[in-house]
Amino acid sequence: MGQPLNQSYAAIVSLLPHDCVVRIDGRDIVIPPSGQVARVAATAREVATVGEIPIVVTEFGEITGLPEPQSGVLYLTSTLVAQAAARLGRADVVSPDTGPTAIREGGQVVAVIRLQTFAAITMTNTMKRYWDVWYENAPMERGWLFAEAEPYDPTRQYTYLNCPVVDDRSSTGWREQSALGWYLRYTEAQGPQGETVYAVTRERSTQWCHSAQQAREWIEQTAGAGWNEDKEGR
Repeated sequence: MGQPLNQSYAAIVSLLPHDCVVRIDGRDIVIPPSGQVARVAATAREVATVGEIPIVVTEFGEITGLPEPQSGVLYLTSTLVAQAAARLGRADVVSPDTGPTAIREGGQVVAVIRLQTFAAITMTNTMKRYWDVWYENAPMERGWLFAEAEPYDPTRQYTYLNCPVVDDRSSTGWREQSALGWYLRYTEAQGPQGETVYAVTRERSTQWCHSAQQAREWIEQTAGAGWNEDKEGR
């Protein structure tokens, strides 16, 4: 899902078709295009009306031209692409902030003073994680890997992935709403090589495993860096 925004980045890769100029203290920093352009289709669907005034919701299609997350890399895209990427849990995609703070000449934006994100800053890689396991060592064993979270802040905007919910097993009393990963052990072999355990990460990566322990280890490694001081809860 990309590197959380509370981590450092070493490079910005522009997926825009043009230069992006960021003006800092009177000095222009030019971010040139990489030659690859990220795009997304967006359609407006009417969901309600107020009198004769329609209200629509923007629905995004598939994003094209957006590389997989890379450690230390931030991707610069259009606002629409950044919004669509945020809905997929990508915290490594930003866009130029062309709002009121942008610098304009003749009504046209010539520079921005900052970049913007549409993904809520996540604490996943710095907070503890723990397992919630049901029916441990039983044929239908199930497990979910959760990340602790800071207490709910009504001034912040959250996504459905990291919105905190109350959980007394967390040292903060809160955890992220969506599990980082989960697994299910079947009663009979289901996988292509006789595996009995199916594992999934929040990013929708999947893996067949031969044991629940193998599934847990795979999820811990695949669901992001920063595993530390795990604890178990049921």
